[in-house]
This record gives sequence, structure tokens and C-alpha cells, in this order.
Amino acid sequence: MEENAGKAVNVFLDFNAVIMNMDLVSDDLKAGLLDKIELSLDDMKKSLEVNIQNKPDISVIGKNILQQQYDISLILTEWIEKFKREYMGD
Repeated sequence: MEENAGKAVNVFLDFNAVIMNMDLVSDDLKAGLLDKIELSLDDMKKSLEVNIQNKPDISVIGKNILQQQYDISLILTEWIEKFKREYMGD
């Protein structure tokens, strides 16, 4: 734990590999891939909402980790929506 607490925070998002290669595929495929990412983020958010609501007796640590993940899902959802508008012109 000591070692991990002192490390730089590493946030690697698998879907960024897809985003980085968007210019290599057709517009139809781009739109489909972005839709899939958006749906996946929405699924994650909904799953976290259910977990938060259905686990009232969870520890303070567990509750806060769930809330952290939920907050991140909201930010990522906003980000992908903004990216789609800017990149695809929606």
C-alpha cells in the first residue's frame, strides 16, 4: 500500500485507443464506435447507480469508491458527448 500510495495516479481508458485511431476509419464506422463508447459509459453509470442504491449498509470506504466511480462516469459521459459534437459535427 505504501508503494501504491506514493505512485503517480495512472488513468488509462481503453476507449482512448479507439479515439486515437478515429481518423483511420469511415465516417459510418466512427459514428458507430462513438455510439458504442457512449452506450458503454451509460451502462456503467446505470450499474453504479443501482449499486449505490442497493447497498445501504456498505462501508464508508466502499460507498465513497462507488460514488467516485459514478462521478467519473458522469464526467466521461459529458466528455464523449462533447467530443462527438466537435469531431462529428452533431
